Amino acid sequence: MTIALEERIRRLESHEEIRRLKAHYAYLCDTGADADRYLELFTEDGAWIGDHGFGEHRGTEALRRFYADSAGRMSWAFHVIVAPHIELSEDGNSAKVRWYLWQPSTVNGRGDHWVSGWYDDTMRIEDGRWKFVEMRLRFATIAPFDAGWSAAQFGPFAASAAS
Repeated sequence: MTIALEERIRRLESHEEIRRLKAHYAYLCDTGADADRYLELFTEDGAWIGDHGFGEHRGTEALRRFYADSAGRMSWAFHVIVAPHIELSEDGNSAKVRWYLWQPSTVNGRGDHWVSGWYDDTMRIEDGRWKFVEMRLRFATIAPFDAGWSAAQFGPFAASAAS
């Protein structure tokens, strides 16, 4: 089956728009953006879900509270989000994307930390724009800077690292 040139271009443009959306998200996280600016990136039923006690925050009000409270959790962060694996749906209107996260950060009351993990995002086109339906963060490490990242491994490599 040959995909028409117009469809191929539309799919490539979707890949680029998805990358820009995630880059904009990282910028908002790292610049202390107002909580409402995040809401523009999510569908109304959107969710942010994080393991290791970060919880599930579903819907506009829950997301607003989550992002408004983020300054209370971290006073500084630098999200390096790379290597997207983008799987567009057949109709090209939704996608599942996995990204790697590397994030030096300052955790309030606990000092500087290394944070790493994977984002598993579900996205769809809504009102002509790509938006997050669900952003799920699975942590590999949240480790104190001075102890090194091997001090707190959670991800799939944790069991092998312990042995």
